[in-house]
Amino acid sequence: MTTSEYDTTMIASSIIDDDVFTKSMESSMHSVTFHIGDKVYYHNHLAIVRFIGKTAFAEGIWIGIEFVSRPLGKNDGSVNGYVYFQSKQNHGLFIRPNRLTLTKK
Repeated sequence: MTTSEYDTTMIASSIIDDDVFTKSMESSMHSVTFHIGDKVYYHNHLAIVRFIGKTAFAEGIWIGIEFVSRPLGKNDGSVNGYVYFQSKQNHGLFIRPNRLTLTKK
């Protein structure tokens, strides 16, 4: 079949919305599902998941974690005055899901 024989409505209906495509790619790239309260590792440091979702500071899905043992983060769960979760100062960090490792339960 040559290009001229394709049905143009079929081609138009097969175009994927960039935002939907990005979200589906993000979710398919990592098969781990995180929940609030999960214990995770980030660079071999134990943390607890405190937030999962979209933020005002950047596109996509972010996970807010609270480091357990010491201040390895960059915030207290808030960014630019918006509170996503609460933790001690410098115990909070926002990270992409694919950068975390879920602990074994």
